[in-house]
Amino acid sequence: MPLLHIDHRLAGIADAAARANTRRSPFRRSHRRRISTPAGSERAFEADCALELTGSFVEALATGDTDTLGATCSATVHARTPTSDTSGIGALSDSMKLEAPAFTDIDVTIESLIVAGSDVGAEWRLHAFHGGQLHVDWAVIEATGQTIALDGVLIGHATLVETDEVERYVFDDVHVYYDTTDLVVQLGLT
Repeated sequence: MPLLHIDHRLAGIADAAARANTRRSPFRRSHRRRISTPAGSERAFEADCALELTGSFVEALATGDTDTLGATCSATVHARTPTSDTSGIGALSDSMKLEAPAFTDIDVTIESLIVAGSDVGAEWRLHAFHGGQLHVDWAVIEATGQTIALDGVLIGHATLVETDEVERYVFDDVHVYYDTTDLVVQLGLT
């Protein structure tokens, strides 16, 4: 997907929130989170569902939990991160398979969340302990024993999946951004 298309989606999310006179209100779960949604409108994708989907997806990326990735993504998901660009849940899961998680003691906080229709924009913060091998395109980083605090952004589009047991939203297109240089510095590799 071209960068221009991403910018267009971001502008669309921001415009929808501004038109609806969006207000931020506290929304409590296991973490401190702020959510913005169009006030008083019927939404196909509720804020609490978007919050759980976003938090679960970010945590699954950090742990390499392919079961949770499968539960939060469609079979044809297109996922982009600073270290990968995959199409399909199989390719995404293969890129995340680890013998042991690179990060443990994970705490994900959704700092702010904007929901416009089925589009989600979220700022997140991840605190984690680096205790296992971290596989990136250019290297394998052995455990450093460092605790990191990484900030990032998720931009995604969700779709409703209906099964015999339950209806649920999953990402069918998702971009995750974070500063890889900041991660390398926090791991003490520079």
